[in-house]
Amino acid sequence: ANVTIPDSVTKIGEGAFSFLYSSSNNYTDRVDNINANEYGGALYLGNEKNPYAALVGTKYRVSSVEMHPSTKVVCDGLFAKRENLTSVKIDGVTRIDDGAFKDCKKLTSVTISDSVTSIGETAFSGCSSLNSITIPSGLTSIGVAAFSGCGSLVSITIPDGVTSIENLVFSGCGSLTSVVIPSGVTSIGANAFSYCSSLTSVTIPDSVTKIGHYAFENCNLTFNEYGNARYLGTAKNPYFALIEAVNTNIKSVDINENTKIIANFAFDDCEGLESLTIPGSVKVVGGWAFCDCRNITSVTVLSGVTEIGSGAFAGCEKLDYVTIPKSVTSIGSAIFGWDKFITVTYEGTMQEWSYFALDKGVEAQEGYGRATIKCSDGETYFNFY
Repeated sequence: ANVTIPDSVTKIGEGAFSFLYSSSNNYTDRVDNINANEYGGALYLGNEKNPYAALVGTKYRVSSVEMHPSTKVVCDGLFAKRENLTSVKIDGVTRIDDGAFKDCKKLTSVTISDSVTSIGETAFSGCSSLNSITIPSGLTSIGVAAFSGCGSLVSITIPDGVTSIENLVFSGCGSLTSVVIPSGVTSIGANAFSYCSSLTSVTIPDSVTKIGHYAFENCNLTFNEYGNARYLGTAKNPYFALIEAVNTNIKSVDINENTKIIANFAFDDCEGLESLTIPGSVKVVGGWAFCDCRNITSVTVLSGVTEIGSGAFAGCEKLDYVTIPKSVTSIGSAIFGWDKFITVTYEGTMQEWSYFALDKGVEAQEGYGRATIKCSDGETYFNFY
């Protein structure tokens, strides 16, 4: 019997054609009276015009697979945890699905054709022997933890079309030595490069507006230092991104006048800080950037800053006064925590404050903090969560 898979099929569930696996060292092109087509170490089902539309099985203990260029879909989970797979050439498909090659411990080489535009979450996670991968220039998306735990990966080129470095994407790539982030990237996710113990060099372009918490934790980076803080950037602006405090015992910080973003959790738990001025060169103050700085009593945010992230000053127990310029157009939730009472001097009008703060407030209730907002034309109140 024949099974026809039309070109319209975009997803085939895990194990849908599990009967096509072979228990011998031979291809199985006819199992349970169903015909399959062979190519490059794999088994396919399709239709009259495209007999290779769906990759649904492989040779027993296959070590190398080359996908047919006409392939449109791969059965979910087909290659995950394949103990003997050492090399793969991916062709035809436009997406490498979530977990596609996860924990293929012996996989050393991957070539991805120009047809692929996205790599799913954990697609190559745990491929501890992977040391060579060719990524097409047309790729636009790399999913969360896509290459996490690829401990043998020495280098990787991130294509220009990628705009976001997702959470954990290269975490635990202990052999990775250098990374150039392309100029179109706007965000670097939490733990994106954490535990890349051989990583000594990272270039961060000025297109980046957000850096997640612990993005470069336990790396061996050479930071640029200034005013009790560590920075990354480019040759043109080495102080573009403030990543972290030099240590949690600092009593003061002087933020460089060329800094554009402060990373999430940059000064987390710096209990010695007593006052803070954020210069107008900074555009984005990351989430939880100064959380648990328990001895800060005043914060001045100068004109030019446009965004203050969630929890930026949460846990600052002694913080009673904050100045926020009218250039700020976005604030995150719980910027002062949940049970704090504080006075905010806002340099704009009450109406301007309401434009961007309204959706971050809640009705007054027990357990929520409250701010008195002193605007240029009067006072208002803000119950925040």
